[in-house]
Amino acid sequence: MQIRLSVFLLFIAHFAIAHENVFVSGKANSIRYSYLIEQKDSSLLLSAKNNVNLVHIGVETGLCISNIVYSQHPYLKGAIAGFNAGVNFDIPVEFSFSFDAAVLYTQKGCFSTTSDGSYTQKLSFIDVPLLLKFASTHSKFNFFLGPQLSVLTSSNNTFEPGFTGNRGSYNYKGGKFFIDGVVGESFDITDRFNIHVRYSIDLNSTNSSSGPDFRNQVYQIGFGVRLD
Repeated sequence: MQIRLSVFLLFIAHFAIAHENVFVSGKANSIRYSYLIEQKDSSLLLSAKNNVNLVHIGVETGLCISNIVYSQHPYLKGAIAGFNAGVNFDIPVEFSFSFDAAVLYTQKGCFSTTSDGSYTQKLSFIDVPLLLKFASTHSKFNFFLGPQLSVLTSSNNTFEPGFTGNRGSYNYKGGKFFIDGVVGESFDITDRFNIHVRYSIDLNSTNSSSGPDFRNQVYQIGFGVRLD
């Protein structure tokens, strides 16, 4: 009887020790698992934070269709084609929002018909758009709008045969600095390539000392490449 009791007590003690080991091991594994989850979450959060703070640099180019807007002048005006090219900077701000800036060489101008004949006026600008971009969370479309600083660098007139007027009086004599309004949309083909369309218009006129007082407007379609 005593032997059986001893065996029974030994069995109970062994079971208790084994159960304690399982409990300690399970608790240790649970702590280790929780630690790994916390480490993974911290890594993901740090990665997201680094991506938010990363500045993306790229290049872009495209076709420009430009014209002018003015009133109270007898000129007939038509659009001309040009191009733009430059570098852009995409600075993430918060999740779907980013700050989109660029430095672009842009050709603008128009074709005009006057009582003296017809001519094409080409204006070259350095444009610095400063735009707020919103990225759609359910597609690859992006929408942007904002102001643009536009600085005139050169102007050139090409006169059609039969032009009879004083050509010098048709030279550009307006201002050189403009503030534009810009609105547009882009589509991300891949993480590095996109296509975009933009519309810009001068918010202030040329204040020309002679000839028409007008504002430039430009329709642009182009593509961009992210370099980083």
